[in-house]
Order: sequence, then C-alpha cells, then structure tokens
Amino acid sequence: AQAHGELAGMEAGFYASWAKAAAGTASAYATQPGARKAFALGADFTVIPHTLSLGAAYRGASNGKAGSNDDAITLAAVYDLAQNVAFHADWTSYKDNQGANGDSLFTGMLEAAW
Repeated sequence: AQAHGELAGMEAGFYASWAKAAAGTASAYATQPGARKAFALGADFTVIPHTLSLGAAYRGASNGKAGSNDDAITLAAVYDLAQNVAFHADWTSYKDNQGANGDSLFTGMLEAAW
C-alpha cells in the first residue's frame, strides 16, 4: 500500500508491504523449516523541491529458522544533480550480523537517464 501527498509543505510518500513464503519444498524462497515472513514501513519527504529527498524504512522479518530475526532499518537520500541525473545514498543497519559484511551496508549510486 502507498499514499502520496503533502506534509508540512513537503511532498511526502508513505509505504507499507507484507510478504510470506510458505515453508517446505514448494517454495524456493523458504528453505528453512518455518515460513519466511516480512513487513516493511517506509516514508520519504522532498526537503528541497527538485533537489533533495530524504527517506527512512523499517523491515521486520523472519527467515524461517526458530528465533530468527532479519530486521533492518534504512536511511536514504537522493540528490538531484540535474534533470534526469541523481545521486542516491542508502545506509542500512541489520539487527543480525550479515556474515563477512558485518551488520551495516552503505550503497551509493549515480543515476542518469535520457
């Protein structure tokens, strides 16, 4: 589900999602004994029109193992350098350690289109 509008003079978007993959061999996504489940809530705001947008999201998830927790938070910023050119910066922190990558991830992306 999503909603778009204006909040305190800023363009705003609010997002929510829910997913579940059944356990067992019938699902390529749920190889653990229990079902995989996740929900996500997010919001973004245009702080400077046509220039800067900021966002945040929360994901609550279980990977199917007993006692598993795959929760995460993400902070995002999009800076429009020119028309159809933007720099995206996203930082995610995971509740559980993600192996050799630790418990956080930074992603930067330069986007351009014609």
